[in-house]
Amino acid sequence: MKNKILHDIKKFLDKLQVSIMHRILFFKFGPGHRHWHTYWPNLKIEFRTNGRHEVFYKGQKVFMAQSFAELQKSAYDEIVIFGAGPSVKQMDLDKVKPQTAILVNGAMGLANKLPGGPLLCAVLDYSFLRDKLCKDMLYALPPGTNLLVSDDFFAYAFKRDRHMFDKFNVYIACNPIHPHWAQKIEMEDLPPQHFRKGYGSVFSYDPQYGMFDGGTILTWAIQMAYYLRAKTTYILGLDLGNFAEPHFYETEKNKIVSVGLLRDYQKIENFMRLASEAFAEARLKIFNCSPITKLPYSIFPFNDYFLKNNQGN
Repeated sequence: MKNKILHDIKKFLDKLQVSIMHRILFFKFGPGHRHWHTYWPNLKIEFRTNGRHEVFYKGQKVFMAQSFAELQKSAYDEIVIFGAGPSVKQMDLDKVKPQTAILVNGAMGLANKLPGGPLLCAVLDYSFLRDKLCKDMLYALPPGTNLLVSDDFFAYAFKRDRHMFDKFNVYIACNPIHPHWAQKIEMEDLPPQHFRKGYGSVFSYDPQYGMFDGGTILTWAIQMAYYLRAKTTYILGLDLGNFAEPHFYETEKNKIVSVGLLRDYQKIENFMRLASEAFAEARLKIFNCSPITKLPYSIFPFNDYFLKNNQGN
């Protein structure tokens, strides 16, 4: 209960701060600049076409991100994406092959439990750092972990602890319609060679040009799996139908209800439909392994391979 009260207070203060900053940015620069509220004024990220972005603070280069192309040098027969849905507790982690897992948000707590470790950990929303349990997971990741972050998460975290990224291989991406320190770009203006558009959503073919936020960080992981051309992608913890239950790493006493997923469900479904078409066109397989989900299996077919006590191959 105490954790929930503290979380609610922090969430209220954050919303208040965001609202104030949105208004300041609107009146100073006009519409299309509100996403700047998360950026640190003295911190600039120079985005390179090879994905090896450079970070400058007060004009001095202080950090260099990894190139996404380095990840593409390996061939991936399968990638297993872990969300934070309660159904993850029903999954057999021993079936996950070394260096095939993409762990998003709180799922990164599995990093030390998977045989051979994960391929990539990802965090998009800077509010992730406000929850102590989640923050501790991030700091507990092994040195050398591949870490995918958004530009606003990087700026928010770097402002508070500029050395927190030193032990990771960091990959930085931005939202293509909210470019770093630039005016918002409308969906219809995004170049079709880099982005697939439909259902009022966007699917990125290449994270070097940004990745669209489809309502949940799982959408980033799915775009990464596509970029890496995994022959088969499995998604675990894509429940979307049990929002009141704690995430698989939480308890009833310390749970944080995912009201955002409920609010953004239609946005999520629209993105998933678009992603399904992109995978099918590229002849790549993608499955939803959650036995409890609001997302229709007509979008991502159900696969029970990772369920405990399932002996299937």
